[in-house]
Amino acid sequence: MQTHKQINSIQLFRGLAALAVVAHHAVLSNSAFVGAMPNWVHATLGQGNYGVDFFFVLSGFIIFFIHQHDQTGCPAAKRYVLKRFVRVYPVYWSVALPLAGTYFLLSGLLGATDRNISVFSSIALLPANGVPVLSVAWTVIHEILFYLVFLTFFYRKQLLAQLLVGWAAVIILLNASSNAPAGVYNYLFSILNLEFMLGILAAKCLHRVSSDKIAAALALVGIVIGFASLYAINTGLPHQLRLLFAFGMALVIMGAAKLESTRNLRWPGLLLLLGNASYSIYLVHNPFLSISQRLLASLGVGWAVGLFVGIVLATVAGVVFHLTVEKQLLQFCRKHIKVTYRSATTQVSI
Repeated sequence: MQTHKQINSIQLFRGLAALAVVAHHAVLSNSAFVGAMPNWVHATLGQGNYGVDFFFVLSGFIIFFIHQHDQTGCPAAKRYVLKRFVRVYPVYWSVALPLAGTYFLLSGLLGATDRNISVFSSIALLPANGVPVLSVAWTVIHEILFYLVFLTFFYRKQLLAQLLVGWAAVIILLNASSNAPAGVYNYLFSILNLEFMLGILAAKCLHRVSSDKIAAALALVGIVIGFASLYAINTGLPHQLRLLFAFGMALVIMGAAKLESTRNLRWPGLLLLLGNASYSIYLVHNPFLSISQRLLASLGVGWAVGLFVGIVLATVAGVVFHLTVEKQLLQFCRKHIKVTYRSATTQVSI
């Protein structure tokens, strides 16, 4: 008989990854508008951009884990597409479309006026030579690309494995050459796509973790690898070491998922709330940071106060947006689009 326990650690990881990205952009905004800060701040909080890598590994893990036992065929594929559409697009559009209007009316307020904005990419979240109007949406484009590739799973499961192996081989070969992919091809053949595959591999191998001791060892080794790779990147070693960081995070996810499936682990409710709100935090934090750091600079505050207030305000704004807009949009869409949804929190069979 199978029982189910929620893997709340996945939500915890989402929240931590979102906070890391907020901290990274807070450092950039604070430096641009409030003033200079110590180098050690850049060397620590500034590396929060690798929270994106953590997100990508998590996405690969979650998508494969949730759907690995699904049937193939058009009905299952339709359910998958509708669920991904509802989860991503309505909330994204609720941020991106007003921002687009504001950007074109007050372009000086939101940054450089020479950005090559792609209307197509901004609306469809598909690769284009231009950039989306919401700067962080480039990562969502990677997510959508991964979701489209995963769609082959519902045609034939073996086809997905073959496609991923071939895709990975092409990515490695192209990035090993002197001519790195650019434009649309930068999305298609970015090394970041390998991180989704690491997440899939972690979910695929989860059942092979036979004991809590092995799970704890995997998580510990993953943490060591993750911090060591970030330190190495910070000392000037190749940027491709972010794949080593992603590998470490895959081990952490595996270990945590196994431990939580057998033990009654409890996480602070605030951290779980941040995990639930992670998508909203990710979408709204940069505009809020841009505005808050300008206002704080006009008040003459120091970098430390500006950085702290900026991170807190951007995070709170994301949580409020999640509670007042995202949840309502999801409920509305799920009510009017007839498709069966699983629990919002990832579950594991034991």
